[in-house]
Amino acid sequence: MGRVLVGVVMLSLVLTLAPAVGGQEAPFKVPDGWLASPENDKQPGDAGYRILHHDSGVEMVFVPGGKFVMGWNEGEGAHQPAHEVELSPYWIGRTEVTVGQWRKMMAAVPRL
Repeated sequence: MGRVLVGVVMLSLVLTLAPAVGGQEAPFKVPDGWLASPENDKQPGDAGYRILHHDSGVEMVFVPGGKFVMGWNEGEGAHQPAHEVELSPYWIGRTEVTVGQWRKMMAAVPRL
């Protein structure tokens, strides 16, 4: 009898908020179809604020935008010189997302 390999594909999930407009930071917004997680210990707009997609069980955390220095200038391996990078606010999955969870979330997204 042959062997059957069963695997679970895990995806990383990131939702980017609207970019800043006219030099102003994009307002904090919970995406449609998501609710505040009952596990929250943060306030809306704070780093680490958690939201939950009730159909799939996926939980995401809020990362406020900001500037940071990426790369380095010293020693071997300095392939990318230090430079400032600015990120818009975004949501990122608290854990990996299975294909089944992804499909449940995408089922609610309108087709273009």
